Amino acid sequence: MKPNVILWDWDNTLVNTRNVAKKALFRLGSETDVPVTEADVTEVIGGHLVDFWFRHYGTDPIPFVRKFVDYYRELSYEATLFPETIGILNRVRDKGIPQMVVSNKNQDILTAEAERFGIADYFQKIVGTVNQGIGKPSREFADKVLGTVWPEKIVMIGDGPSDMAFAEMLGAYGILIGESDQPAYPCDTYIHSLNKISDILEI
Repeated sequence: MKPNVILWDWDNTLVNTRNVAKKALFRLGSETDVPVTEADVTEVIGGHLVDFWFRHYGTDPIPFVRKFVDYYRELSYEATLFPETIGILNRVRDKGIPQMVVSNKNQDILTAEAERFGIADYFQKIVGTVNQGIGKPSREFADKVLGTVWPEKIVMIGDGPSDMAFAEMLGAYGILIGESDQPAYPCDTYIHSLNKISDILEI
């Protein structure tokens, strides 16, 4: 199966950022006396940002969003590429398959991380959100990424529910990455490592 384009999630798909998000979120929770759990960290990384902020910080969460972003920036040097990331990006590029990053992460942080890791040139587009605006799995975000005419064969690779919901909305083939024995969300294929993508896509 050779897709016309591969859409990559960022956090905990290509880049290990869980510990950074956890530290930033727990710091914010401590300073605002709002209890934060590991499940909250998973939710924020998984892309349900709007739901999280309104549930925890009420109808005007933007100041707290900005604080979290500031804390994340301070700690972002702790983020690391997964060992398999460069290898799979090279294999996809060598096959001439366009690649894009689609993330609910802040656009400025996303771009800065891609440049720091030296992988920005692998992607035709790197698309995040601005001030927690439109993101996965909305159609508006899809149009922002792909334009109004979408490619026929799209593969979406990610680790969270918003990624698989985005794949479903696009009519894309959804590859979910996770550590548990069974997938936590509906998907077309469930894998534990990026290395498995070579076999699935025959690259």
